[in-house]
Amino acid sequence: MAMEPGRTRRRVNAPTVLLQVRVDPEIFELVNQAAAASGAAKALYMQTLLRDLAETGGRLPVLDIGRPLLEELPIPAA
Repeated sequence: MAMEPGRTRRRVNAPTVLLQVRVDPEIFELVNQAAAASGAAKALYMQTLLRDLAETGGRLPVLDIGRPLLEELPIPAA
C-alpha cells in the first residue's frame, strides 16, 4: 500500500515483523482517521498505540471477547 505524503514513518531498516489482521470497515476507518490526525502512517500509529497500552499496564490488556465455547462432538464407537 502506498504511503501518503507528509505522514511520519519509522526509520529506514528498522527491524519489523508482519502483523496482518482483518477488521470491520468501521474500525479501519477509525484507524485511518486517527493516523491521519496524528500525522503518522497507519502501521506506525498502531505500533505506537499498542506500545503505549503495553507500557501503561505493563502488558497488553486481556479482553473478554466472548468467544463461543467449543463443543466436543460425540464420536460413535466403532
